[in-house]
Amino acid sequence: MPLVGQTVLFISLLSSFSLVLGAPSAENIALAKKYAPQFRFHKGEIHFPSTVDFFLAGPVSLYDASGPLAGAPSPLTPSNLDSTANKGAGTYITTHVNTNLDGFLRGQDPRTSEPKSYVFIAPKDHGVVDLVYWFFCPFNLSKKIPILGWISNHIGDWEHLTVRTVNGVALSADYRSHVHSGSGNIPYSQVPKFDDDRPVSYVAKGSHGAWATPGTFTYVNAVVFKLQDETSDGGVYWNTQDALVMYEYPDTYTGEDSWLNFLGNWGNEGTNDCWWYAFHPQCDISSGWPGLVRQDTLGVAKRKRSLSAGPVDNRYMDSPLSVGLELLVLGVIWLILSLAHARVSLDWKLILHYSPRCVWYAEGLIRTSMHLFEL
Repeated sequence: MPLVGQTVLFISLLSSFSLVLGAPSAENIALAKKYAPQFRFHKGEIHFPSTVDFFLAGPVSLYDASGPLAGAPSPLTPSNLDSTANKGAGTYITTHVNTNLDGFLRGQDPRTSEPKSYVFIAPKDHGVVDLVYWFFCPFNLSKKIPILGWISNHIGDWEHLTVRTVNGVALSADYRSHVHSGSGNIPYSQVPKFDDDRPVSYVAKGSHGAWATPGTFTYVNAVVFKLQDETSDGGVYWNTQDALVMYEYPDTYTGEDSWLNFLGNWGNEGTNDCWWYAFHPQCDISSGWPGLVRQDTLGVAKRKRSLSAGPVDNRYMDSPLSVGLELLVLGVIWLILSLAHARVSLDWKLILHYSPRCVWYAEGLIRTSMHLFEL
């Protein structure tokens, strides 16, 4: 079945789930406010969260793979975003990146504006209620890789922290970054807190991933380069308790909440004009992420997991083979360019500078190859 058809079918099945639908109860609203987190942004952060309304005021418009979407509503609003065919599946909320980098893509600084945290309240069996605190940033600043430059910046960045409660008491908090990274699931007794019992989430500079402590965290080690998140104290501290927009999840969303039904991407379609695209299909801009009503989010809300809150150590999770091969190819490109740069310049200092590094890179690439192919 085509991807669009699968997505529409998935949404049509929401009504078959056994969760009670409707507005959150007063008890669960109080619970969400009780554990509303403080997000601590890096002291060098310049791209902040925003409301959905702020982002859609852009300027943005709706595109598909061929260009501007015929018949798309203009301007886009929270109440009409899902009004196109298949609720926007296969479309992209698009803006001119360079023109707006210093404009609305900076988001709303919590010190001077009022961004929102969109909270999914997911009641389950045995007194379990999961609280998923989402926030949206108009722009995600990714990482700069030597020689290649910036890779995978994207418009639209949904990030979250999940707090699991049992009978009204927090049991654990789950910190996620780059899908499979972050500090993971932590017993609530070990979660950093402020204001007595509310969790703190450190937000990585640029990419906005969630970590439980300040510091530098490597989430990709490709031997020849590392991708790292940086978090710190001393930046903007966003207390979300008075900035919550709460939803029972899953539910039927109408009116001003219709944007939750949107099945398209919250950002531009990724570019493909970089010279390394054939080896690693991500250029300076990658495609925006989907919204909140999607299968992985629904799984968190629906799954009847064990009540155990033991921490999950995901530091040693292996990447899929395809990802490993992409990193290996990038490493080879790095090695070739480094040698070429030293040779073309005919500068003995550069040759001395690069030679030991290239030997180390080559050794690392051999180790990576042996790991990938289990030699």
